[in-house]
Amino acid sequence: MSTPQSGESSRARYAPLVSWARFGPGSILMLCFIVFLTVILYLSAHTYLAIISGAAGLVLLGVKSMEIIQLSRVEERDFIGQRCLVIKNVGKGKTGVVRVYDRTGRLGQELWSAEAKCTIPEAVEAEVEAMRSIVLLIKPKEGRRVDNAYCTT
Repeated sequence: MSTPQSGESSRARYAPLVSWARFGPGSILMLCFIVFLTVILYLSAHTYLAIISGAAGLVLLGVKSMEIIQLSRVEERDFIGQRCLVIKNVGKGKTGVVRVYDRTGRLGQELWSAEAKCTIPEAVEAEVEAMRSIVLLIKPKEGRRVDNAYCTT
């Protein structure tokens, strides 16, 4: 087991050498095909080709066994009450796109789908009032005029 890199949790669990996380159906099928090909080539007196295909199988096995796979859960984030910037118009019945400010006030890099009870144009700051799965439900910041009228809830 290697030590965690910077930014990784010291409590992270690593996937074992033989697991579905490391060797999925595609890898297992490919390794079986290479082994089958190596045996057929060897039995048909094509020794050098058998050595090449066997070496390819060993390289694939080596690369797959050196992967660092961590078994962890994604941290749950709570965006309710946070500010966001509308990137693509959000409206009633129309899904738009927003970027959420982090707790330090910097604009995050992730794009999120958003919906609102009224139309909110691009480049306007809003506030996240709820989450529905991965869609953020937003409203204009308190007291902000949108579309020449206050957005009522």
